[in-house]
Amino acid sequence: MDSLRKKIINNHTAQLQGQLQEQEMKMGKKQFIKKLSFVFLALFLLFGLFIFSRAQNFFSVINNTDKSKAAILFPMAEDIELFKDENRTNILLLGIRGEDDMEHGGLLADTIMVASIDDETKKAALISVPRDTYLQIPGTQRKEKINASYLVGEEKLPNVGGLELTKRSVEYVTGLYIDHVVSVDFKAFKEVIDELGGVDIYLEKEFSENKQWGVNFYVAPGEQHLNGDVALYYVRSRYSTNDFDRARRQQQVLVAMKNQATEIGFLANPFKINAILEILENRIKTDITIFDVVKFSKSMQQIDDKNIKHKVFSTEDGTLTHTTINGAYVLLPKDGSFNKIREISRNILNN
Repeated sequence: MDSLRKKIINNHTAQLQGQLQEQEMKMGKKQFIKKLSFVFLALFLLFGLFIFSRAQNFFSVINNTDKSKAAILFPMAEDIELFKDENRTNILLLGIRGEDDMEHGGLLADTIMVASIDDETKKAALISVPRDTYLQIPGTQRKEKINASYLVGEEKLPNVGGLELTKRSVEYVTGLYIDHVVSVDFKAFKEVIDELGGVDIYLEKEFSENKQWGVNFYVAPGEQHLNGDVALYYVRSRYSTNDFDRARRQQQVLVAMKNQATEIGFLANPFKINAILEILENRIKTDITIFDVVKFSKSMQQIDDKNIKHKVFSTEDGTLTHTTINGAYVLLPKDGSFNKIREISRNILNN
């Protein structure tokens, strides 16, 4: 009887030890997984801090502008009251060929667009000013197309003047106070789109450009996914259409980039942010800080496409008329002043 009791006790003891060992193994595995997760989280946070620090330094370098000197060099051409709304931020977006393509006008602005964002109403507007718009460049005696403002500014104040003088010119035409300005070259534009994974656009009819590139560039109607190369050709083509249509396509692709960045969770992905920073380094100039970039990016993500107004000033909408000056095609305000354009720009988010 005692031997049977001992046997039962031993069996129970063995089972209990086995259960305890199994629990210890499970606990050890859980602890290991927990520690491993902590290590990965710490590494991820450290990498995120590294990217944030790099971005902050990157933007602080290109943000190092002598605005007081620029204000003296580039005063407004005439006294006009600029429209400024505390809830509305106006960002001037410039697209240029780049300094490595000087023989083809590398510092002439091909894209001149104002992104106007209202944080209170969650509305935005994209306003394109044609590059052939003719005016007296602020702070100079020169009358030129507006796209020459960047080049003239760089000649007067290298690394800063292009941004500041183009900002003054666009303020003069639109009557809007420009809070910030960004210029980026074509190569960076193409590579950023590829890094985002391409963009999706919808074409109501086919698009073809057979005069500009030496080949017939073609995009079929309907839903289309564009990589960087195709998107760049799409937003630069104008020989078969005109500059106004090109500006509309530029706005279309910009909205598509915003949507793609939102879809892939760009702001929450430090690896993507790092990759974009590598692309933009030495290819972007701006007076925007990294904190502003995050703020504006979040604001745009919260704005639905149907709440984005699109405006391209042109000869088609009655705001501009075309003529020839010294053999060059130029655009002038139809009523002799830019007041109509200024009124539309000021009220675009109210309608």
